[in-house]
Amino acid sequence: MGMPNKGKSWYDITVKGKSRHAYDLPVLFSRMLGTTCRSRPILKLSDSEKTDAKKMLQSLGMILEDSKSLESFIALFVGGHLDKRCPLPFWQRLILRLEEEGIKHVVFLGPEEFRLAKPLQDTLDTCIHGSLCQPRPLRQFVAMLSHAKLLITPDSGPMHIAIALDKPTITLARSHKSDKFLLEDTMNFVLRDMSIGTVLEKTVTLLKNLEYEVV
Repeated sequence: MGMPNKGKSWYDITVKGKSRHAYDLPVLFSRMLGTTCRSRPILKLSDSEKTDAKKMLQSLGMILEDSKSLESFIALFVGGHLDKRCPLPFWQRLILRLEEEGIKHVVFLGPEEFRLAKPLQDTLDTCIHGSLCQPRPLRQFVAMLSHAKLLITPDSGPMHIAIALDKPTITLARSHKSDKFLLEDTMNFVLRDMSIGTVLEKTVTLLKNLEYEVV
């Protein structure tokens, strides 16, 4: 079972239809099987994974004083592939603006971003609302992300993970090569304007819509 390539097909079942977005393929395949599926990935976590992630976030300072409740926070992922990445100064300026707004945030590093750890930590050391999370095993990272109010990220694997978790996203699109992977709807926004003011404005608006509060 498969889709033709350049008009040629080698499959017993030829899947018909055009795929304009990466998420279109499962829908086309399921239609040929006489069933339906949602037009985005899906990812489930166990209760124990969520509980363990909550403890990890609390160790990063995302906890209310005199309480065991987890603080509301947003997630920033600073990775991405090649020209899809945002430069380090962009993230440092955004962190400082989030600090000014009093928005709790966790900056997540992937295994390829370890060189950014020190300069980002130096910036966060001047803040009281932000924390840095070093690279974690994938399932741990996913579980921690599941507690965030929203994710700010370039086109990246974590962007798709957040969408699979039904988490709102603000995706910073730096390349048109990303277009077929980006999702735009009422809870997922794509920004091509890399100005800090625009990103912060969209973040504040989305948080208000989400009734930003303690979870």
